[in-house]
Amino acid sequence: MTYSPNEVYSQISVSTEVMHASPHRLIQMLFEKCMQQLQQAKAVMESPQGNKKKKVSCLSRAKDIVDYLRSCLISPDEQTLKVSQALDAAYAQVGKCIVLTTLHNDSGYLDQALQSMTSLKSAWDTIQ
Repeated sequence: MTYSPNEVYSQISVSTEVMHASPHRLIQMLFEKCMQQLQQAKAVMESPQGNKKKKVSCLSRAKDIVDYLRSCLISPDEQTLKVSQALDAAYAQVGKCIVLTTLHNDSGYLDQALQSMTSLKSAWDTIQ
């Protein structure tokens, strides 16, 4: 597989950002990448030539990110347990929307997933 100079630069740029990012920033980057994948899947679905492999690939990446975010939830005490449970429920809903999009080929579910991820990222961005 041959990469264009722009693709190589982009990969290096992302790798450098990841290596130097705080844990908070890494979560932001995961939200951003998930939303990007959902938006790409939606664009492919709405395109007249609709590349099915591209759609499936984008949805799969988005689902992997959501699953990873769910796996990172830790609740060592009563206060964080409630937050973890709420986040888990939100991530589960996004994952369900991704699966329903795949099953029904309906971009309306992607709108729901994007809305949820946008809200989660917005809330996360206010934390510092």
